[in-house]
Amino acid sequence: MSKENLSLLKQAMKDSKNGTIEEIVSANKKFHNLIILESNNPVIIEEAKKTDAIFDLFSRTLLKSKRPLLYEEHEEIYRAIASRDSDLAEELIRKHLEFDLKYMLRYTSYF
Repeated sequence: MSKENLSLLKQAMKDSKNGTIEEIVSANKKFHNLIILESNNPVIIEEAKKTDAIFDLFSRTLLKSKRPLLYEEHEEIYRAIASRDSDLAEELIRKHLEFDLKYMLRYTSYF
């Protein structure tokens, strides 16, 4: 990741720590989109475009329900990317997405 995009990623991560739900969702989206675009994987990029509306709903639900460790996971991912440890970054991203999914499934099972 370029220094410029790394700086944008760090700012998006910081912006996602505080603010209104809308501000945090926007920052969270920037964080994820920067990583998605940097993957240079056309399949991932296309699938992310298709699921954009779902991502927004998903993010709002996670934030409103106060999903634990969300910010801390983003910090870990950022540090792995900043240190150019792609294997660790990939592992952390997978765990982050798996935890999101498990949390959502558990959270929505109450309805």
